[in-house]
Amino acid sequence: MVTNTDRPEVGQIWADLDKRMVGRKVVIDYVDPHYVRVHSLISGRHATISRRRLRPTHNGFELVGKV
Repeated sequence: MVTNTDRPEVGQIWADLDKRMVGRKVVIDYVDPHYVRVHSLISGRHATISRRRLRPTHNGFELVGKV
């Protein structure tokens, strides 16, 4: 497990911990004070995610690496 969840950075890979999104991993493309813009490694689709979800909870994300 990679640490440094306080400061999301472009190029980091995050795993979605929501049970409805099993296996979903996203890469951060852009960091804003309140949101991050990501793209999915599986589908390539883009999404905007609240920075508050970038924490290892049941519906959050877990940092797993860097591109």
